[in-house]
Amino acid sequence: MRTKVLTAAGISALLLSGCSQSTPAPDTNEASSSPSIPAQEKFLGSTSGTSNGAIKGTFGTHGEVVATYLTCSSDGELLIRVLDSEPVTVPCGTADSPTRTVFGDLVAGPKLSVDVQQAGDPVAYSLVLTDAKK
Repeated sequence: MRTKVLTAAGISALLLSGCSQSTPAPDTNEASSSPSIPAQEKFLGSTSGTSNGAIKGTFGTHGEVVATYLTCSSDGELLIRVLDSEPVTVPCGTADSPTRTVFGDLVAGPKLSVDVQQAGDPVAYSLVLTDAKK
């Protein structure tokens, strides 16, 4: 009986580890430390998971221009919507060369939301959001 409970707990942990919640940005004006993201862009947060369903993330204060940096474990593309913008089909990038997409003309505010949906086959992805400052 104990083995069955431990096995079920292990399987549950494995399933949950494939998808993570959005990570809110710290309350500092800290610039990104990633070499593929310009240093002058403030880190807003990140989210990762598998695109086999819609994922919505909520982040903190943002400006009028937000950049997203998409990396995936395989080729593919995702639909990304920032706030109430039109969804944009974004091809997957790599860890060395993430795909940068800029969402402009946003209404600056205290809560930034992003929706990620699959555009084709499911892929594991990581998405970083920055305040892209004009």
